[in-house]
Parts: sequence; C-alpha cells; structure tokens
Amino acid sequence: MADARAGARVVAVDREHASANATRDLVAAKGFDSLALQADVINSASVAQVVTDTLAAQGRRAIVNISSIATIRWTGYPYSIYYATKAGVNQLTVTLALQCAAQGIHANAAMPGLMNTPLIPAQIAGHYASPEELVCARDAACPIGRMGAALGMAHAAVFLASDETAYIDGVRPPVDGGISMQGG
Repeated sequence: MADARAGARVVAVDREHASANATRDLVAAKGFDSLALQADVINSASVAQVVTDTLAAQGRRAIVNISSIATIRWTGYPYSIYYATKAGVNQLTVTLALQCAAQGIHANAAMPGLMNTPLIPAQIAGHYASPEELVCARDAACPIGRMGAALGMAHAAVFLASDETAYIDGVRPPVDGGISMQGG
C-alpha cells in the first residue's frame, strides 16, 4: 500500500496468479490502481514478459524486488531451497539493472531480515516451544531488539522506487535492523 500511496501503480507478480490477484484486490479496495500478473523466477521467459509488458506501460521505470538476508548469511533455519531461490532474485535484479539501464529502467532488491508477519508462526513454529518463545528469540536476534514489520519493508520499497534513487541501480540493501552486520 505504501507504494500506491506514494503514487506508484502497483504491479503484483506472483508464481500463483490467485495470490497476485489477492494483492491487486487489496490495493484496489483502498482505491489505488493495481495490476496482477503471473511469473515464476524459474521461467526466465515469463519474468522477461512481465517486465517488458509492465515497463512499456509505465512512466517511471523502477523495479523493486524483495529478496532476503538469507542470501548473504545463515539465518538459523534449514531452508536451503528458500536461500537459493532468493539468491536467484538477487541475480535477476542485477541482470535486469544491467540489461535495462540504457532504457532508463533501474532495478533494486530490498533484503528483509527477521520480519514479524502472519506467515512466520506457521512456517517456523516447529523450531520453538511456543509462539511467545518464537517472538522472543527472533526479537533477541536483532540488534535493535525486535523483528521488522511489513510497513518498514514497504517504506524501503517506496524509497527504492522513488526519483531519489534514479542513480542507484542493481543494489540489494538489507532492511534488517542491523542483523546482517553481525557474524554468522
């Protein structure tokens, strides 16, 4: 929503079209323009088509992907497929940045750290004795003393899509409360 409030036309892309549609519907329910498209990072042709179709219709040309600090450090969870997939997002971002720069399109990817979202308890509950222990442990792992929130990621995405970043291209800044600066 933060992107839409800042004036961006939100393009929700997911490998499951139903998920992209759900995001589009949430944005539309708030009165903002949105488009839902399907693409899967393991199918480069589908990604290229989405990028081409979307950017051809846009005035401001910025791609903001969401990656993960799991691409640059161990997060404590044995999810190698997730780590590898998000590393693919990083390389896709760099590739798009280099391939699209001459057309005035820039691409960046924010790398969230330990985030407090509704999906977390369902995905990693088995690693902790209780939901409270999960929150306490994850908060304690963050140098600022708490996990990040979805709104913090939204603000980072708005910044990366803004005119202020017109000369920032192909970067993957951590949005992680400093956790990526720790060893491990």
